[in-house]
Amino acid sequence: MTIDSGWVQHLKRECPGAFQATLQTRPTTWFIDGQIKLMKAEWINTWELFLQKQFYDTIDRAFELNASVVVLGFDDYTHVPLCKSMTQRARNVKQAPFTWNENNPLPHKPPDDWAASMRCRPFKCMVIGMIVRNAVRMYKNHEKTVIIDWMGAPVVLGRALELDGRALPPAVLDAAARRGECDIKALAWSTFGALVVQSTDGDFVPLALLHCEAHPDRHVFLERIETKISTGTKRAAGGTPKRQMEFVCMRRLCAHVQVAMKQHVAPCRAFAVLVALTGCDFSQSMPAIGPAKMWTAHSLMHKLDLDTEHGVLNAISLAYQTNFSKHIRTLPYTHIRDTTDIDASQAVYARVADAIRKNDAVAQKTKNAIWQPSEASRHARNVLWTLQYWSTLERWPDPMQPKFGFSVDAAGHCSYA
Repeated sequence: MTIDSGWVQHLKRECPGAFQATLQTRPTTWFIDGQIKLMKAEWINTWELFLQKQFYDTIDRAFELNASVVVLGFDDYTHVPLCKSMTQRARNVKQAPFTWNENNPLPHKPPDDWAASMRCRPFKCMVIGMIVRNAVRMYKNHEKTVIIDWMGAPVVLGRALELDGRALPPAVLDAAARRGECDIKALAWSTFGALVVQSTDGDFVPLALLHCEAHPDRHVFLERIETKISTGTKRAAGGTPKRQMEFVCMRRLCAHVQVAMKQHVAPCRAFAVLVALTGCDFSQSMPAIGPAKMWTAHSLMHKLDLDTEHGVLNAISLAYQTNFSKHIRTLPYTHIRDTTDIDASQAVYARVADAIRKNDAVAQKTKNAIWQPSEASRHARNVLWTLQYWSTLERWPDPMQPKFGFSVDAAGHCSYA
């Protein structure tokens, strides 16, 4: 999973000017999320076509849109956090099994069951290796700069960075950095100038908001699938429309969030907590609370310390109390906000949750889904780790610490504690 799409829909309704059909600036750097480009259409049935359509054409288009440096990134699985395996296992359940002996060469053409093959890590790594080798041959003498960012230090091809007064960012050369997923890698490349990140991964929205808030001088754009805003009318028959892309100016969106949540010390950081509360790769979706309902309660949360377990747990209680206010009358909002230790916050949450369960006007399905206090606290800890991951990038902390609410079994599988 990724973040709930309702958050981007909300942002587009509130700040439509940040979403444009065309790029409104001249980019310096263009980061391509290579993991996304691994997923191909069925008609791409040869390796030559795969390389051309998925990668070479994508790199060449970035140069046509005036980028000086194109970075092609792939996940380095040695540094992907263990808690990501929960999402990966959930995805694998939905696919037919695909096994591959990594000592075998690639087949002469892409497998017919491509989606299943991309769930097999040894096979996927072999495909990435093939892409990298061919990209090196294709762009080693290019007139502009192409950088391959996969494992270890990035490989610079074509025009030397030094000719334009540039050098590899310190973050990508740091031996202690854990640069695993592309969403962690991409923003390091904003040091060269205006950066475009090309990816459909929704996590880039909170990541880029946090990055722009921490670095007001940086200019980041996301190229992603166009976000559709519901008009309340049904689409006329006539087939599926062609997928459209759009560019999102994250500096402008950051400014909007900072105004909309100006009562918070760090508005984009508070917004990221709300996003993580409603579900992402590292946290579950909250029962009965999605983006719209979470946003309804956000103005009551400005006094909470959202960098603490009790503060995030209080935010959960406020979200439930606000959205079930027609059915429950349990605690004053000030009492919830003023709770400053985890035991008291759990007691507050228990009272709110119990009031929801006891009300006859609430659907039984909703009552059954509402978490126990221990589950809500664990969710708060998951959210705190996610916030650290999104904000510290390659310096993310070990998620297996008890304070972050994950556990690992004897087989090495991670789960929610």
